[in-house]
Amino acid sequence: MSATISPLAPKKYPKMPDIEGVRIATAEAGIKYKNRTDLLTMVFDAGTTVAGVFTRSKCPS
Repeated sequence: MSATISPLAPKKYPKMPDIEGVRIATAEAGIKYKNRTDLLTMVFDAGTTVAGVFTRSKCPS
C-alpha cells in the first residue's frame, strides 16, 4: 500500500518521554513491509490499566 503523505503531516516527531511501567520497541519483521518497521511490541508492568482503539483507516498519519 502506497499513499501520499499529507502536506499537514509533521516533518519529524519529538522524542517520546519515558513512561514509567511501559517498555516499547519496534522492529523490521517483514510482516507487512520490507525495509521499514512493521512490528510494535509493548510490555506493561503488572497492574497497569490500558485502553486501545483499532481502526481500518487508510489515511497515513
